[in-house]
Amino acid sequence: MKKIFESKALPVFIFLLSTSVGIITWKLGTDPVFSITIAIIVELVIVAHSILHRVTKLESLMGYTMDIPVVASMLPKLSGILRDDNRWVKELLNFKFDKFSLEIEYIGNKKLPLTTGEFMEFAQIFFKNLRNTDVIKACSLFGGGDYWGKEYGKEYAKLNIEACKRGVSIVRVFVPRNPENHLQLKKIYTEQSKYLKVKIANIDSIKQIDRYAIRDFLVLNEELAIEFIFSADYNEIESINIIVSKEEVKNYCKKMDKLLSVSSDFLL
Repeated sequence: MKKIFESKALPVFIFLLSTSVGIITWKLGTDPVFSITIAIIVELVIVAHSILHRVTKLESLMGYTMDIPVVASMLPKLSGILRDDNRWVKELLNFKFDKFSLEIEYIGNKKLPLTTGEFMEFAQIFFKNLRNTDVIKACSLFGGGDYWGKEYGKEYAKLNIEACKRGVSIVRVFVPRNPENHLQLKKIYTEQSKYLKVKIANIDSIKQIDRYAIRDFLVLNEELAIEFIFSADYNEIESINIIVSKEEVKNYCKKMDKLLSVSSDFLL
């Protein structure tokens, strides 16, 4: 019945059913006016149930929305803004909502692009909400260039340490560019191996498996993937994509499995 209420063919269904009921009661010898009345009553009952179904569905959606603390706290303020006579207040609101609607569209497509600053804001929430049963598997290509030496890289490392102390499991596979790069990264290997599992993979081995795996990314269980897009010289992060599409996350998990299969543990 739920599928019927949500179907575009509902009006046709109502018409056919009410007409059938009217014809059957008329054929049974009842008064034509009574038959028409019964048919109308059947139609009204179905329409009423359809409206009730849609209202219940809307209430469920609103209930879910109100469960999001930010939304719940925002509604009273929004109400005040809409009552404000200053047209520029509303213009500012429109300006912000235009950006917000674009981000909602991205999330609807299961991929949200972020700047480095936006990602660090997200990372605070991300690591804070990790459970001690969660497992993060990450790939760091060429050691992320100068990433770990920058302020946001140091802050990200700190978030990793705090998560590991809470019992979150993190495995990071470093893929050095060449033997010289490998030697340069040893200090980072040593530092990070104090709180997470560090593995090393040879770049030529990865290319033989899947050349598309050559990028910085991480996967959380099979729920989420994050890819880091670096500049051509690998000195700056250009953008970061948060991915929640089940199919894409699954693909990244497969890439990670391949990466782990050709990596070895870092030994002090």
